[in-house]
Amino acid sequence: MNVARAITPLIASPERRALTAMHEAGHALCAHRVGHRLVSTTIDPRSDLPRGIVLGRSVARGDLRTRADRERAVIALLGGAAAEKVALGRPRWRRASSDLEKAVDLLGGNVERLGTLWVATTRIVRGYREEIVRVARRLLRDGTLSGADVLAAMRSD
Repeated sequence: MNVARAITPLIASPERRALTAMHEAGHALCAHRVGHRLVSTTIDPRSDLPRGIVLGRSVARGDLRTRADRERAVIALLGGAAAEKVALGRPRWRRASSDLEKAVDLLGGNVERLGTLWVATTRIVRGYREEIVRVARRLLRDGTLSGADVLAAMRSD
């Protein structure tokens, strides 16, 4: 057993934290743009996970009763990967696999529709890139933002 490694506190690399912040900011922005009520978003280096892993979570509330409601939820789910694509040139699907799985479930397995919604999500993210960057910066600074904090970060200069 490497004692130094065991007692060294968990420190996520700045790159992982920044990627997670961008991903979560994409979720938050897209959720807001489709009319969901933002509750919070967070990036969290967790001590119960393998060294250096950063978890993120964005919570928004919206209906899922109609097909249109579910499609709006899919856009919010795809927002994280779309933000990575816009920021890095490509999404990291391994990182977003649970988002993708949930999106496919919400669409009843309709992968063709998923492709259409991916294009729409990427358009939203490109149009609001500056706002996503502002939210990501606030997440990096504060770790957790309330829905009101996310909205304020989107509006601030």
